[in-house]
Amino acid sequence: MTNETGPLPDHIVAVIIATLKNDRGVHAETAIATAAALTGEFVLRAAGHDLTQFEPGSVIMSERVNELLFEGDGQMTISDFFFNALFSHGIDVGKDSWPEQIPDENQLIMDPLEVISRLREEMLKLFDANGIDQIERAYACAQATAQLVATTRRVLDPNIGKALALEAMLRGAKTAPIA
Repeated sequence: MTNETGPLPDHIVAVIIATLKNDRGVHAETAIATAAALTGEFVLRAAGHDLTQFEPGSVIMSERVNELLFEGDGQMTISDFFFNALFSHGIDVGKDSWPEQIPDENQLIMDPLEVISRLREEMLKLFDANGIDQIERAYACAQATAQLVATTRRVLDPNIGKALALEAMLRGAKTAPIA
């Protein structure tokens, strides 16, 4: 495992923006949450579960998912990678920089799991064409998520963006994908 994502994050961001863009632009919070939930979905896939055994949208509890997200034994976890990516964009990741709750005006306008169902096929083609395995897909999506938090900082407080991202990442990693 290299943890090097190359140009993939840019492609992931472009697909998400193209999927969400309307005549008013792109809702920053929803774009960030979509990238983060996609990160979580690839963590779930990398954990090796047969996702066909689960009802779409059902909760999946998995120690392996927790290990990949937060408790890596000898490898960088997805959350560590995400925090490092945020830091590389100049975003504070210290304990005191995280908001206690997401303000009402920053709530999502679309369910990121439903957005993923619309873009999954294109994402899978992108990753398959580049020979990217499941865990590397998660790293690339985590990088794309941090990139979105950084590029939207003019319209969204990055502390709120990163908190939204972490919530969505957890949801994506603990929810059976919606078809």
